[in-house]
Amino acid sequence: MPKTSKKIKLKVISSPEITDIFIALNVFGYDDENNPKGMSIIRKKLRSEISNKDFGKKYPVLKKMTRSYHPWHLINFALSNSDGKRRISFFYELKKFDDEPIIRKYRKLVAEEQSKKADILTRRFLKEITKIIDFLNNPKLGFKKVIVMINLLDSYWSGYSFTIGDSVYLITGPGSIDERVNVLSHELFHVFAPNYHLPKSFPARVSREMSRQGYVSKKIIRNEYVVRALGLVYLSYVKKINMRQLHWLDIEKDFPDIREAVRIIEKVGRYAL
Repeated sequence: MPKTSKKIKLKVISSPEITDIFIALNVFGYDDENNPKGMSIIRKKLRSEISNKDFGKKYPVLKKMTRSYHPWHLINFALSNSDGKRRISFFYELKKFDDEPIIRKYRKLVAEEQSKKADILTRRFLKEITKIIDFLNNPKLGFKKVIVMINLLDSYWSGYSFTIGDSVYLITGPGSIDERVNVLSHELFHVFAPNYHLPKSFPARVSREMSRQGYVSKKIIRNEYVVRALGLVYLSYVKKINMRQLHWLDIEKDFPDIREAVRIIEKVGRYAL
């Protein structure tokens, strides 16, 4: 096993609570999807089966919060130990929601699907973690464990990252193994992004679509530029993918200043080339 991977424990898990949250999101109208082919099979089946059910009156808090909060915040509720009336009432209703036969059915189906490729994802992503940490010149790690979850009820290339205590939680959508590894790598770069800074003069523009997805504050946008720039430099120098092959025009539709961000990150260095 490569040297750096010994420092980190990696585990692919299923989270019944987070599955319940995404079932509730889909029940109450969350329909984000970024794959031209459409939603995953299990997500389509769920949405079809619950389309004739009215859970709104029975679970008003779930309905309100799934429509008011970005999924990131709801996942954070589940992973963190934060308190508060909203969180308590949300999870009280989620617990009752979980007792519904159709919810139990899909929770079980999701868990079965999640376990099918957990082993291969563990092996593949552990190698990727090692490459990323080596690429970043073995930075000081603020975590000991990486906990990965596959979310089959979200958009294909969605991803989330959370650092809680000595653990990093990374969540990927239902794409292929390669797509999952790519999403997880992107989310891991988020953990290291605070080590890099763009100058104050950096424009940090985004498309309307990215604004709609929650990229609104300067801090969030600049952080996303750093993460994407790190990812592109990594693909170029470690994966040996020619910069011309990195679909610049597609990236620039949403992040028009990405080339400048890459130039800045390349100059900053702090990684092993």
